[in-house]
Amino acid sequence: MKTFICVFEPTTDARTNGAVPLTIAFNAANAKIAAATAMIKLSEEYPDSMDNFNIDEPIVCEDSVGSPRPALDKFDEKFALENEFDGEKWVPVQYEDFNKINVVIRIAAILLFNKTQFTRSDVNKAVSFVNESKEQPKIRNIAEGLGRIVKLDSMNAEQTAEMAQAIYEIADDNVSIIKALGLGNNWLAEEPKSEAASEAEPALKRDYEALDIEIALALLEVNPNDAKSADVRRAKEIISNDDRAWKRWSMDLRTFPGVLNIPREQIFALITESLDQHELIDNANARKAFIDSKLGTNQPKVTALGNGRFSVDNLIQQPANDEPVSTTVEEKPLVIEDKPKRTRKKKEPAKVEESTVTEAAIEPTQEPEPVVISATEMTVQRDDFEQRAAVLDDVLKDNNDHLNIWKRVQRTDARFTKPLEGVGFIGTSINSTYMFMRATEIFGPIGEGWGYEVIEEKFIDGKPLVEPVLDERNKQVATRFLRDSDGSLFCEQNHSLKIKFWY
Repeated sequence: MKTFICVFEPTTDARTNGAVPLTIAFNAANAKIAAATAMIKLSEEYPDSMDNFNIDEPIVCEDSVGSPRPALDKFDEKFALENEFDGEKWVPVQYEDFNKINVVIRIAAILLFNKTQFTRSDVNKAVSFVNESKEQPKIRNIAEGLGRIVKLDSMNAEQTAEMAQAIYEIADDNVSIIKALGLGNNWLAEEPKSEAASEAEPALKRDYEALDIEIALALLEVNPNDAKSADVRRAKEIISNDDRAWKRWSMDLRTFPGVLNIPREQIFALITESLDQHELIDNANARKAFIDSKLGTNQPKVTALGNGRFSVDNLIQQPANDEPVSTTVEEKPLVIEDKPKRTRKKKEPAKVEESTVTEAAIEPTQEPEPVVISATEMTVQRDDFEQRAAVLDDVLKDNNDHLNIWKRVQRTDARFTKPLEGVGFIGTSINSTYMFMRATEIFGPIGEGWGYEVIEEKFIDGKPLVEPVLDERNKQVATRFLRDSDGSLFCEQNHSLKIKFWY
């Protein structure tokens, strides 16, 4: 058996969005079996990210004495960034002189790799992208357009990166070479703003959408004041993916009084400090106490005790945003204790999920006692949409005719839902007839009060289908793609429907 090193390079689109090469080393009989085994391991370790890598053309080479090698049998995200393949073996990375790289290639590499130091491999990939690839035409046209500006030849790496990323942000997806050239000249013609003007004018408009981006940037440990366009793109990806940590911090901070008047530096400090306390994500009360301790006026003290337990001093007892239980407490300390389960059962209303609620005992003492909260004992709603609806009920409690429809349909009757599994996540699916019923209830009969028109319907190819490859002992040794008689791939079919809705 020999040791082989296998590297899966990300696709151009995935690399632009921050994906990095994945490397794995293991023992195999030959390079062909090594490549097949590596693909199986990739599908097991990253089943939802297969489309992000060039799995048809991995870099496979035999380990040689004196060459760097990653740890065996596990994927490494840094190896292919710190080393490069010279065609025969892996060697420590050596960076090319930025000023000696062609301007067009510089800009393409900056936008492709989100960095300003490039290896020979990076430069070769950028050259191939500009001259041969048909992917990402926006990046290629911007690179060729800006490459015609003579002034860029004398710019350093940081200045070039700042300009390239700025043009990428303001340009349309179908920007032409001439349009990119014009945008570049306009950007150079603008006078730099004074320091006083930049301080008075924030980089991000201060609203709830900007707050969400600030939270996502903080989860990436990027200060909003120092964020670059690539960082903002990564933050927007977190938001679009409905990241669990971002969603819960956003929900809590949006309902914090006067949050838009709080400096973004404080929001950044709050989120980054919470990264060391993972228990906060699943403990709504402790999360609210933590926010109050950093942004509130009473400054309660939150101490993590480990194992999902927190000690909270000077806490004003108010329900957390995603807690269904509200407790009214006069000016007396609250002590939350762990109690044994009751044997006497209470009659529960129909169709309500059972939950374990920690009993609260109010005991008068001379001095306030700290509140000890156990994450495993607190009531946590399983459905985040129900939690968000509970927050909206409180926020929208004032009568407002413009929110009439919103209030009537924001909650879904659980009787008209069913579990949704096997699609990469676990959730619930709403019965389509129920949605027609609610629309009819609000707008009237279909065809009179509301209706829809099918504009476009099509099937889009998804992930290629594969089948196992078995050896003579009927043991799977690899997988191969299913192909039609003409060699084309069989793919999963995604149904796309575009409609025009009217009411």
